[in-house]
Order: sequence, then C-alpha cells, then structure tokens
Amino acid sequence: MTITVPRPRLNWRERLYLPGIAAGLAITFKHFKNMLLGRTKVTMQYPEQKWDSHLPDYYRGAHLSAARDQNYSRRDSSV
Repeated sequence: MTITVPRPRLNWRERLYLPGIAAGLAITFKHFKNMLLGRTKVTMQYPEQKWDSHLPDYYRGAHLSAARDQNYSRRDSSV
C-alpha cells in the first residue's frame, strides 16, 4: 500500500528560493569579509608548521585506545 504525503503549499517568494539563496550569500560574504580583515584563522600548513615545537617529529597525537580506561577489554571478534 502506498502512502501519499501532501506537499506544503508555498507562496511565490518561497517557490523562488530567494530568501534561502540570499541568506547563504550573506553568510559567504561575512566569512569573506572576516578573512580579508584577518579575523579568522587560516589552515595550518602541516609539514612546515607544527602545533608544538617541543614534540618529536614522529608524534601525531594520542591514540584512541590510550585515552580509554585501562580496564577496557576488547571483545574477540572470532567468538
């Protein structure tokens, strides 16, 4: 059995999608303005820039299993 869901009635402004497009463009221009004025952070260039200079080169952060509780035991997948 097929259930038909009626679509909501949209007025002419909602059918044009202009309010949604204008809101999206406003957010985009706001981010662009903040980037030009230097208010936002720029992505770090990984090989050239490091988070901390005192960390060794091979360190990439703590592994998830190291952050868990020591009493955590993983279930054997072969059972």
